[in-house]
Amino acid sequence: MPLCDGSHRSEGWECSVDTAELVRFAFAANDNLRNLADRLAHRFKGRSLQSTAETARCERLVLVTDGQDVDVLRRIGEAVQTSETLVLCIGMAPSVLGWAFPEADCVGIEADSGPLLWSQVEDAVAQAVPAAEVHRPRVFLSHSVQDEERLFPTIDALRDHFGLELFVCADSIPSGSGWHEEIRRQVEACDLFLFISSAAAASSSFCAFEAGIAFALRKSIHVLSLDGTLPPLHLQSIHAIDVERLQARKPWLTHGDAILEACLAALSPASSGGRV
Repeated sequence: MPLCDGSHRSEGWECSVDTAELVRFAFAANDNLRNLADRLAHRFKGRSLQSTAETARCERLVLVTDGQDVDVLRRIGEAVQTSETLVLCIGMAPSVLGWAFPEADCVGIEADSGPLLWSQVEDAVAQAVPAAEVHRPRVFLSHSVQDEERLFPTIDALRDHFGLELFVCADSIPSGSGWHEEIRRQVEACDLFLFISSAAAASSSFCAFEAGIAFALRKSIHVLSLDGTLPPLHLQSIHAIDVERLQARKPWLTHGDAILEACLAALSPASSGGRV
């Protein structure tokens, strides 16, 4: 672009350029809840604001607060150009913060910890988005039947609390259907392919069959290892999330909690799964 020489001023008009990119969502939170703002930005393909010095233009600004640093969040809100502001009040009634954000919609969120808090926060933001714009990925979960006893509590949590659409052969194939054809069709239709690696999966012909189809169709493949066992050779170039290593780093987690956290990390839009 040519440089402006200022000559337009002699004609009696001024120009300005707004370089801030318009985004659908911007998220901000106090230090205690910063991770929630970052996760929401990943989930809804938005932008996470880290300080009052940042400027942004967005269709919806979401502020996450537990009542601390309200003045900081107000300054962030004043610096952002937005059509709508949503305030998520963690552990308090919306009326408590109504005075601070008089033009915003305030929603109360119970102060649960862990997955339940994330589920409530995600649902509150999703309700501000037209249903046609909310897309939950269809996930094909490839696993050995021998691992189902320890996997199904996590599968139930992902479905019930996170609303994920999971295809699991044990309960997703209609009676009378041909297994091979239905598996091929479901892998072809999925958005993400999650391979659960284990000693049992390594000896399963169905797991190998499913992984081969996903590889051939160049699906977005994510790998989670239950016991350190490597996945099939053609999936070993994909970074795997190891449940045992995760539990060693966080010994306070039960094995079931570690599997759930590993699945959430593997299915995150920011995870290192890849298209092969």
